[in-house]
Amino acid sequence: MWSSKPLGGTSDLRNLPIFLLNTVATARPAYAPKISYIYTSGIWVHGSSPNEFISDTTPLNPITLVSWRPDVEQATLKDQRVNGIVIRPALLYGKSASLLDSLFEAAATGGKVAWYGKPGGRLAVIHPDDLADLYVRVAEKAPILGGLAIDAANESTEPTDNFLQKLIEVSGAKGPYEWLPPSNPYEEALSTTQLLRPYLAKSLLGWQPKKPGLTEGLPMYYAAWQASRERKVKGDSLFDNEALI
Repeated sequence: MWSSKPLGGTSDLRNLPIFLLNTVATARPAYAPKISYIYTSGIWVHGSSPNEFISDTTPLNPITLVSWRPDVEQATLKDQRVNGIVIRPALLYGKSASLLDSLFEAAATGGKVAWYGKPGGRLAVIHPDDLADLYVRVAEKAPILGGLAIDAANESTEPTDNFLQKLIEVSGAKGPYEWLPPSNPYEEALSTTQLLRPYLAKSLLGWQPKKPGLTEGLPMYYAAWQASRERKVKGDSLFDNEALI
């Protein structure tokens, strides 16, 4: 059901961020103002937290797949040569569905609607448009945000059970949905459940997601995914998908 290819393809995700950081940090003359450097991490550095609330400043407990990311975050935030900032996006939804693509594909082609983990899980999610808005705000206020790691997610997490049931209803897939035991680090990552309450972006930047949530807006987001899928089949340019919801 899920691809075994590493996230980001074959890029060396562990060492490439440090290489880029060093390259950027040494590219400007010593007398020039510090350049702002934004590193994109991810919400999985918090690990699973099914029973306790977590936020931007909660000590990290990363899952295996991204166990290397906290070191990169710290290298970025503590590097005195740059004005380092970290943004941690949650699971993306909308448009071409990101990591939910395979799940939507299974629902659309007669496969089982199944997710890794167990009943009672919660998903931390964010729409790309809201995420883009956050990046703009961070870039505009970068001089006062140096040294901060900011969680990028909707204000509340969503019950995974509700989402899976809604997907069956919207797609017409055969129910009931199923839970699968993770068998590798990627599947373990997808099974992550979190009670996340981000606050830094809202309190410092006035940022607040505006798009409907994943489950609430699923009919719209599933239709957007279908349109994206059809365009891929036709071989249309990826840039043609920009207007999709």
